Amino acid sequence: DFSQVDATLRNLRDNRVLTSDGFSAYDIMLERLCDNLAMEALVSDWLVEDPENSMPHLLRGAWAITAAWSQRGGGFAGTVPEDGWIGFEGYLEQAMISLQGAYQLDPQELLACSKMLTVSMAVLDDATLNQWFQRAIEIDPTYWNAYSRKAWAMYPRWGGNEDELIVFLDASKQIDPRFGAIKLSWL
Repeated sequence: DFSQVDATLRNLRDNRVLTSDGFSAYDIMLERLCDNLAMEALVSDWLVEDPENSMPHLLRGAWAITAAWSQRGGGFAGTVPEDGWIGFEGYLEQAMISLQGAYQLDPQELLACSKMLTVSMAVLDDATLNQWFQRAIEIDPTYWNAYSRKAWAMYPRWGGNEDELIVFLDASKQIDPRFGAIKLSWL
């Protein structure tokens, strides 16, 4: 019954339920659901049943990101076979369409913004990444996932600059001291 899944996820999201270490229980639950590549069939059924609901669009977008990275693999770009790139790009396009749909149906959907940061990073689109970051922090200026994903995109491995990353994180610590932990764990 999709209504029970929807109600559970919305309860976690709308009440901003946090884990004991201060992270969004909603984000974590959704990540776990989308780590399962078999979710696509269920989400497709949900979309047919309720196409105006943002939640199945969000789940499909998050699932498509997982599927994209599964196709690509985790190696360096030069080690990815051509068919891996084709699958990666196709699933990222599906993710972008689904996540934008989720956001259009519910402009307060933080996780759609956060997941679009991941898509933007994967296609090396800084302008779009910054647009989705701004959307996320307009909804919640202390949303951990927005800051951590933007910081990850600024990491030199992804074409960023370490000095700019440090400036970003130092400024972010003024908003929420937890953001200082990002720097300690990545640099």
